[in-house]
Amino acid sequence: MIVERGAIAEESEGRQTDPIIDLIPAMVWSATSDGMLDFANQHFLDFIGAPLEEISGVKFYGIFHPDDTSHLASEWHSIMASKTAKEVVGRLRRADGQYRWCTLRQKPRLDAEGNVTRWYGVVLDIEDRKQAENALKETQTALAASEENLSLIINSLPVLVWSARPDGSAAFVNKSWLDYAGLPESKILEWGFLDLYHPDDIPGMVDIWKRDLEHSDHTLLKGRIRGADGTYRWFYFAGRKLVDASGVVRWFGCNIDIEDLQRAENALRESEAALRASEHKLSLIINTIPAMAWSCTSDGRLEYFNRN
Repeated sequence: MIVERGAIAEESEGRQTDPIIDLIPAMVWSATSDGMLDFANQHFLDFIGAPLEEISGVKFYGIFHPDDTSHLASEWHSIMASKTAKEVVGRLRRADGQYRWCTLRQKPRLDAEGNVTRWYGVVLDIEDRKQAENALKETQTALAASEENLSLIINSLPVLVWSARPDGSAAFVNKSWLDYAGLPESKILEWGFLDLYHPDDIPGMVDIWKRDLEHSDHTLLKGRIRGADGTYRWFYFAGRKLVDASGVVRWFGCNIDIEDLQRAENALRESEAALRASEHKLSLIINTIPAMAWSCTSDGRLEYFNRN
């Protein structure tokens, strides 16, 4: 008799709360202590497009995605055995036949002895959130692949690539920089790179660098850098200031080895100087000859004569 009254009271309680539960913008359900679904609010029924009779008991497994059924069933039995609430994610079939990602939350109602008398829960459609998460993962994967490709490209360039902070300290050097210097990254970053510059070049280079940091968006200079073999080679330095969308300022640039070009320029200058000296010496000799020296073109026109 007591059981019957309890059952009647519970059914009465359910009938009184059904209209309110149907107004909740979530899929609300309840199940018996052994996990048999016996109630779903109207929002839930409208979502799946079926009456309660078609999903009551263990028939609710039929609305799960076939690939998720085994996992969700295992999770449900684990939850019932532990008598503790747990959020579970899976796909449910909507009335139009489309499966949508949902999160299933549940909580047991316990009696005085700690036994489960009923289970109550909600199902929330998280398809949009799931798609956003998947899109984010795909974007992150693509970004990681892009960054890896960019890193491969930068490290494969036959020039010394670098980036610097607004104060001029080095924040990054590529593999070509490390290979040329024969040093670990920690010895070059920050202001460590100055230890590799030729002492005679440092004052001028630093002055230009600091000037451009404050008053320009690019820098151009030349200087010598010591390599792993201890010899200095001439490099052309080119850098540009970039400001990202968040307002962070970074400098990016590269150092191009111009040692061979510098040697060629030096040799050319020396040759030109030697030629001018030779021409001057020849002119002195000709002008000191004690005779009238002259020269003509092939058609007999006078083109040169000495001072005598």
